[in-house]
Amino acid sequence: MRIIQIIVGPLATNCYLVSGDDDPGALLIDPGADADTILMTLEAEEMSLRGIVLTHGHPDHTGALRKVVATTGAPVHIHPADAPLLRHTWPEYFVAEPPAGPGTVIREVRDGDVLKVGEADLRVLHTPGHSPGSLVLYGEEVAFTGDTLFAGAVGRTDLPGGAEADLAASLQRLVTELSPITLIYPGHGASSLLTQELQTNAWLK
Repeated sequence: MRIIQIIVGPLATNCYLVSGDDDPGALLIDPGADADTILMTLEAEEMSLRGIVLTHGHPDHTGALRKVVATTGAPVHIHPADAPLLRHTWPEYFVAEPPAGPGTVIREVRDGDVLKVGEADLRVLHTPGHSPGSLVLYGEEVAFTGDTLFAGAVGRTDLPGGAEADLAASLQRLVTELSPITLIYPGHGASSLLTQELQTNAWLK
């Protein structure tokens, strides 16, 4: 699996391009901002965009969605609990247009669904807590955790739709179902190993 990280926007959101080792077809995870940078990276890496996956619907993870979809026509995958946020404006964050523009193809994904990346499978884990529709993509001992789990921290639960009890249950699920040698690619900050988080992250103890 080939993974390219692009750090975008004022909140330094981690956006990822993921493809097979010998397959130019890519998934784009969390296009939070800087659409031109994302599109130029796609071109420079000679990748074709087959789909966009949102780990949740907050604006720092969807800010470039409208332009990337308009340019590529790629379908957008999101959990149904967060799908309404794609039609929502965020005036408090100076976002005047909803992330989903006209003609956006929205494909709802649920717990247990599988998305193909080359020869690899990425399984959808529904991990509510940071938002009702937060999800993690897991496969080949890598996990894209969005704002559910960070290196040394976890997602906040004080935003609308957040729930501390749900997040605790989601974190316990990750501890139970992911291999301890899973490489964690979070929505913000540095990557980490789950083994390291089990030893040092207070929210996993």
